[in-house]
Amino acid sequence: MAELFDIVVRRQIYIEGLKASKGLEFADVLSKLRTQLAHRLSGFEWEDLGNATRTALKKLIVDLRTIAKTIFDPYLTALIDWLQRFVKIDLGLLGGLYRRNAPNGDTLAQEPDDGHLWALAIGAPMAATGTLALPFLSALLPSFYVKLERLVLQNYAQHAKRSDLIEAIIGNPNSPRAQGALRQLNAQATAATNTVLQHLANQVNEALGEKVAGFYEWVSVLDDRTTKICQSRDGKRFAYGRGPVPPAHVNCRSTIVPVRIGDPKTSDSFEVWVRGQPEEFVADALDGRRGSVYDRSSPVSLAEYGRKSALIGL
Repeated sequence: MAELFDIVVRRQIYIEGLKASKGLEFADVLSKLRTQLAHRLSGFEWEDLGNATRTALKKLIVDLRTIAKTIFDPYLTALIDWLQRFVKIDLGLLGGLYRRNAPNGDTLAQEPDDGHLWALAIGAPMAATGTLALPFLSALLPSFYVKLERLVLQNYAQHAKRSDLIEAIIGNPNSPRAQGALRQLNAQATAATNTVLQHLANQVNEALGEKVAGFYEWVSVLDDRTTKICQSRDGKRFAYGRGPVPPAHVNCRSTIVPVRIGDPKTSDSFEVWVRGQPEEFVADALDGRRGSVYDRSSPVSLAEYGRKSALIGL
């Protein structure tokens, strides 16, 4: 099933493009958050935080939380809606592929609808974290609240300057070491979104793939960023419902491909795999790069992803 292998891996490359697009979207959210937090912090009455009243500190903490909630909550709601639409679109794309490869021709026995599959996917713990997908995303803001409060109170206790608190929260572009809480939030939110999307993609893949074959092969993007656990699982085969399913860790890029008994092992390094891919796919998904190291896919919107079926081979 070499052709099936290529198609599923091409799909994974475009899913990496979806991750990149969500990263750009969150950068806009973070920019708004940075501007409003900086404005509130700059307007704080005391230059020496140690001289501030507790009432003023409490109001500052409440205001910072309100700003974060006002900006982050709508984004999270829109993200969950986007993820649900991804499951519906991906089910349609992969459903066509696996119908063509199903033992009984053009039908898949008891093929799930998108609502059922969504419920199944969000109800399955992610192997990467041991948590459910939506609570994992929803936990981002409360943890940021705690960090904001801790930074305010810590700087108050140390009689730090207002500028020190701003740097601790916003960061300092002129000081690489002064990353700030917002930069940490960006890294955490990006990793969480990537991991949840990968989980959902593999839940769709598993639900449909088991209708095609009794086993699946773990496929990792083999390059200089591949983790040891994904290196060790690459090419290994498991029975559906009995083996591990990606994501194996936060920011995992591994996927699975249905295989039947006797199918030859098809996985290889990214360098070898990409050499045999169509020019149209490489130009579109990888900006024409056939390098030995996989960097990242071109950003792709969800609507564009739904139209990539010909390039993927679906």
